[in-house]
Amino acid sequence: MNKFSGLTALNVCFCPKITDEGVLCFSQLRTLRSLIMGDCKMITDVSLTYISSLTSLVRLDLNSCQNLTDTGIGYLSSLTSLRELVLSFCKKITDNSLLHIAGLSNLVSLDLAWCNLIRDTNMKHISALSSLRRLELSHCEGLTDSGFSHISGLVSLSVLNISGNKLSDTGLQFLPPLSDNLKQLKIGFCRRLTDKALEHVCPLTSLTSLDLRQCIRLTDSGTLPLSSLSFFVL
Repeated sequence: MNKFSGLTALNVCFCPKITDEGVLCFSQLRTLRSLIMGDCKMITDVSLTYISSLTSLVRLDLNSCQNLTDTGIGYLSSLTSLRELVLSFCKKITDNSLLHIAGLSNLVSLDLAWCNLIRDTNMKHISALSSLRRLELSHCEGLTDSGFSHISGLVSLSVLNISGNKLSDTGLQFLPPLSDNLKQLKIGFCRRLTDKALEHVCPLTSLTSLDLRQCIRLTDSGTLPLSSLSFFVL
């Protein structure tokens, strides 16, 4: 890898035979700013000890690296330049990882979709990520209304995906404080939502895209107030 000392981006997505040993080689590439390792299913927390030395990283994608745990995520706390972190389908991580992620104050995009072990307990730490503009929390089935309430302080958000969760109507009370910047909202497949939930959506006058797919309890009466908003419904 010494021959590539000027490399700034590396994509090894869907390279299932890469192990911790291979990642040790990547750790010599100190100029890397983007590292994409989605579906490298053999890597473990050991790899994250190596990645922690790549302090110039602004983008790190570990989608579907399913052997990673909260311990490994803790090693990423040295990557203070990170702006984008993808941990979707990392099904062993829990909300304890948020204790470490909360220190990455430059994050503008965080993807925790399908991390089913995330619970409400440590969701309060997500409020420390005040620069977030994109947050993916779809299908985090361990979260309830209480956990989602901590999103209300993330007023810079422009994209929020909380589809496929166990949200109730009152669980969307956190949305109105996001009205200034929120452009895209996905709450599809939240099958507990009724017409009353849309009372919390109507104040979001900056919306340009709203996803309500498979919200099976919505009726004509509930969607009527949305006509006052100038967005495109996906």
